[in-house]
Amino acid sequence: MIYIIIQLIKHVNKNLNNRYMENPQSNAYLA
Repeated sequence: MIYIIIQLIKHVNKNLNNRYMENPQSNAYLA
């Protein structure tokens, strides 16, 4: 169960990083 949660968090973090790299103006939104 914990392993699944960790993988989910990593997946979300990667998506946020990709979105930030594509649109740096979204920095205020992510912060």
